[in-house]
Amino acid sequence: MRQIIAFIRPSKLRDVLRALAQVSHFGVTYSGVRGYGRQKDDESIAHAGDHLGPVFLPKTRLCVTVNDDGAEQVIEAIRKPAATGQIGDGKILVLRAS
Repeated sequence: MRQIIAFIRPSKLRDVLRALAQVSHFGVTYSGVRGYGRQKDDESIAHAGDHLGPVFLPKTRLCVTVNDDGAEQVIEAIRKPAATGQIGDGKILVLRAS
């Protein structure tokens, strides 16, 4: 079994859920999270009192657990509709689940 965890743009959630619904019957959970990574520009630094720090951008975290043979389909069902080609599209992590 594999657990697939993806961090995507919130605006892409509906498209990703539609794509996931077409590839298989499995469960998916999602939640809103905030984070930062390589997506840096003039707006990536926020003033917090006397300190400068990164801006934590809104992302959506998806979690799907599938059999090993279904992992690639799920990864593509997330990757294709989530991609914009820009930094900040997110990450997909694949973990071994028992």
